Amino acid sequence: MSNGKEVRETEDSVNLTVKKLLRFSQVERIYASRLQQDFAPDEVRPLRLIRKSWDRGEYPCYGLYDGRRLLAYAFLDCKGRRCVLDYFAVSEEHRGEG
Repeated sequence: MSNGKEVRETEDSVNLTVKKLLRFSQVERIYASRLQQDFAPDEVRPLRLIRKSWDRGEYPCYGLYDGRRLLAYAFLDCKGRRCVLDYFAVSEEHRGEG
């Protein structure tokens, strides 16, 4: 996948777009509005540590959108050619839909 977007149509004719977050302000918004609610406090890294990894290019973040509405997000922790899925969450209203 490139830095652009990948669009696919589902049987419900919903256009889903996967976007690589290109600005840290996008990550901050998800962190404040979603991540801290989606994970237990002891599982949430301090934002300053995420920022350090982001600044080094080791922390790519992606969002799954339906238009402008965020449906899910994934944050990865990468060292060299190896990445670990650090956070993945789906919007509460869409959990359990398969």
